[in-house]
Amino acid sequence: MADYKLNLTPPPITPEPEPLPTALPETASPSTFEVGSGSEGPMRGERLNSSTTATDASESARRLAENARDKFHVVADEARERMNDVSERASDIANQAGQRLHELRDRLNERLPVWKEQALDRVDDARFVARRAATEANLKARRYPLETIAAAAGAGFLIGATMRIWRSSRG
Repeated sequence: MADYKLNLTPPPITPEPEPLPTALPETASPSTFEVGSGSEGPMRGERLNSSTTATDASESARRLAENARDKFHVVADEARERMNDVSERASDIANQAGQRLHELRDRLNERLPVWKEQALDRVDDARFVARRAATEANLKARRYPLETIAAAAGAGFLIGATMRIWRSSRG
């Protein structure tokens, strides 16, 4: 049978990406793009040195890749640390909740017998009062039969009149 565990690991935190280094300078000096400075590319009749250009491009690509890899490792390490922190906090909160629940259950188990005893006492008191009232009502009904019949008739009349008024007001 497979063991199912609650996964409290939050989704990974993705930091904002750092801007990549630009290939061109953000600000250009007045002499950067002057004619004859070499910035305009090869002139007619000039040939590019393809091995130098390829080597420069290769070196630039390698440096860019290394820089990106280093930044990725830094970000990944920071994300791992944050994930571990969040996981530890979640574990601490779960442990505290478990402890509080255990304490609450213990307090409830301590008070439950007292509450049960109080409830039983109140039930016994209510039974005693009900028996006493029934005994007194029976005794008075036997002692004063005509008055009992008159009281029952009066109660019946009041109930009947009340029901008639209620029904007529409902439409």
